[in-house]
Amino acid sequence: MNAFRLFETLYVDVREEEPTDADHDQQEIMLYKTRIVDVTDASLVVEIPINRKTGQFRFFSVGTALYGWVLDETGTPCRFPTRVQAHKQDNIPLLVLERPDPQSILRVQRREYVRVQAVLDVSLRCGTTVQTVRTLDISGGGLKCAVHDLSPYPVGAVVEGVITLPRPQRTTVTFTGTVVRVQPPTEKGKPATISIRFDRISEKERQAIVQFCFRTQLKSRRQ
Repeated sequence: MNAFRLFETLYVDVREEEPTDADHDQQEIMLYKTRIVDVTDASLVVEIPINRKTGQFRFFSVGTALYGWVLDETGTPCRFPTRVQAHKQDNIPLLVLERPDPQSILRVQRREYVRVQAVLDVSLRCGTTVQTVRTLDISGGGLKCAVHDLSPYPVGAVVEGVITLPRPQRTTVTFTGTVVRVQPPTEKGKPATISIRFDRISEKERQAIVQFCFRTQLKSRRQ
């Protein structure tokens, strides 16, 4: 499984302390954004990182310890430690990062995908019932949405759905899933909710959801 590909976006941040177990289970939100321009057995060559909040370049000193975050070829989030090995000039200034040992790369499993609050329109089909509902939250593994009537959606029901992600993806995601939880209204005037696990979804479309969640979480953290 290849986590490092040419021209792939890479997020980095200063490594000030060891991550906790909770950190390992999440897509980490990194402050700086860069792009991989060369990969060797020992190093990753990247463009000078840009601070996503200020838009300013950050010239990390040689020896600076960093954490990196990238999506591999299957869309799985990967988090890893690295270090600045050198500065390089090749038409534009570049950073040479230490390529991490494969054993140090932490891959987030499907059950660990971070869930973010988001309101998205979803077209759901369950048996003969077809309706458009709105999500309350979503992750690479499933979603929760509000419904007016729980009767078409018992636990264990198989549903088919279509989600339209907003810009910059502008992607239509189709999936087949299973209702894994239902929640009646908690108070008068509130909708019921159903939680759906994605069972069949293309890796490309799952990656689009993961990227949407990453951007949503990043935007929330920087506000």
